Amino acid sequence: MKKYRWILLDADNTLLDFERCERDAFRDAASAFGVEPSDENLSLYSRINDALWKKLEQGLVTKEQVKYNRFSEFLRALGETENADENGRAMADCYMNALSGYNWELPGAYECCEKLSSCGYRLNIITNGVDFIQNRRVRGSRLNNFFDSVFISDEIHAQKPDRAFFDAVAAKIADFDREYALVVGDSLTSDIKGGINYGTDTCWLNMTGKTAPEDKKPTYIIKDISELTELLECE
Repeated sequence: MKKYRWILLDADNTLLDFERCERDAFRDAASAFGVEPSDENLSLYSRINDALWKKLEQGLVTKEQVKYNRFSEFLRALGETENADENGRAMADCYMNALSGYNWELPGAYECCEKLSSCGYRLNIITNGVDFIQNRRVRGSRLNNFFDSVFISDEIHAQKPDRAFFDAVAAKIADFDREYALVVGDSLTSDIKGGINYGTDTCWLNMTGKTAPEDKKPTYIIKDISELTELLECE
């Protein structure tokens, strides 16, 4: 096992339970706008949201379009056509404010960060997202004290998997050497692809048992974040 120095950790669905945070924020926003906060409506919103984020990773839409179009498209899918843009924007603001207040952790995340930090690993967060949301969620969490830095795509003006994102991260970490860095995340298309393209080793948190395509083969695969300490020989 190579001795790594820097661990670059994704936030959502790696350390933070995004599904739970999203569900609570969606419930708050939907209730405020008279929309039934049902599992069916949440699933519809999530599909629209995920599709837009994938388009953003491919450079097909802007971050601003993701933030607001997801709710406009959601309202249209529910049959609202006349004021979908205006109401979608207002609902998006309500949702983002609500989401910024939720930072539920995945089981084992705190213990993992605590052990890695005690073993001398330098932990940094690398996350795609809206700056005020991710800052409040990550920095307001119990995990924050373990991180040297929190790198957010909005603040860097680039996002994973773009090389520019990783260039910006490397430039801000003293004496950074990609040979001794490990990218850890749940997304093959942003975390793993970005790490591979940048030349760092990668660890895919694969909680659902998917198969990695040949062009995005991670260095390591774990099924639970708690396995990271064993992988890095930090028990």
